[in-house]
Amino acid sequence: MAAAGQALADAIARRDSLDPRAAALEAYEPGGPTVAEIEALIRHQRGEAPTDTSPPTG
Repeated sequence: MAAAGQALADAIARRDSLDPRAAALEAYEPGGPTVAEIEALIRHQRGEAPTDTSPPTG
């Protein structure tokens, strides 16, 4: 159990050492959430403001 906890801590530390986009690209697997969805989740977990990638209106 301790080894699993350490592996999780190491993975989180690695993720948090990267900017959200790079971390999302590294975590992406085909068939799973999109890179944008993963990036949004990472930003939420870090307490960061979401990025608006929608095209400008008007």
